[in-house]
Parts: sequence; C-alpha cells; structure tokens
Amino acid sequence: VVAGEGIALTYTALGELARRAPALFAGDTSIARALFGALSTRELGARMAAQEALAQLASAYATGRGRARAAGSDGGAAAAAADAGVDAELEAMLVQALGA
Repeated sequence: VVAGEGIALTYTALGELARRAPALFAGDTSIARALFGALSTRELGARMAAQEALAQLASAYATGRGRARAAGSDGGAAAAAADAGVDAELEAMLVQALGA
C-alpha cells in the first residue's frame, strides 16, 4: 500500500467505524478535527476519503444525540448541553474548513 493510499484507507475505516459504532464518537470531536484538517492538507484521494468519513461521522453524532434524548428527562438536559457544545465545535471546524 502506498503511503497516500494508506491514509485514505484509514479515513475509510474511521467512517465505517462511525457508521457501525456511533457511540464511540459521542461527545468527542478530535476525530472530526483531524478529518477537517485532512481536507486542506492531504492529496485528493485522501481528501475524498476524509470527506466521506466526515459524512458518516455526522450521522454518528446525530445517532448519539437521538439516543441520549431518548434516555429520559434526567439525562436530557445534560445531553442537550453536551450536544450544544459539540455542535458549536463542529460548526467552528466547518466554518474554518470553508474559509481555508
């Protein structure tokens, strides 16, 4: 595997993991931050894989959000506050990526 292909495969694997186990990414934006960074620094193949992984990661965040709200009113307020923080971080990353 060529180095560029290896990183693209890694991004693809992250996206697949986000699709299959969305709870692993709940409340953690570090992977999203790395993928957004790849959009402006990697070669085309890796950027495409990072973009696809980000789409799957977005679904993972949405899935996690739905499960937290379904947990009930006790955890609902805390989950909503955590969701707002994650949303703000993700929005800032997106705005930065669009400006780059």
